Amino acid sequence: MGLGLLTGVVGFASLIPALGDIAGAIFGLGAIAWFIAVGVSLLRSPVDVKV
Repeated sequence: MGLGLLTGVVGFASLIPALGDIAGAIFGLGAIAWFIAVGVSLLRSPVDVKV
């Protein structure tokens, strides 16, 4: 299960009132980790520009 899917599931779980606070915190941290992973992936990929 990928980081993006896990973050999305926890985001939906934050809609349940009983899980709202803890799921919201986990969602926020997961979103930060996802953005960092995407940034690292984009920086590591080769740039192939053809004109």
